[in-house]
Amino acid sequence: MSLPNSSVGVFDARTRFFELLERIEAGEEVTIMRHGVAVARLVPPAKPAAVKSTTKERAVAVPMPSLAMTRGWPELALS
Repeated sequence: MSLPNSSVGVFDARTRFFELLERIEAGEEVTIMRHGVAVARLVPPAKPAAVKSTTKERAVAVPMPSLAMTRGWPELALS
């Protein structure tokens, strides 16, 4: 549910910016006016849609080959 749209002038928007952010976080839309003309509209961000995953995601540990083994020095490789 969104609150009603309100409008403020540019000067008021600059001086009360953090108050406007709180109102926007609460769901209100704010229109910024310059000389009676709307120049910007501040709205809360859209909520991201839930993403369904068809597979379970998990971290997979992949063993790294020893540098000694990749260089052909098996006698230096630690087990």
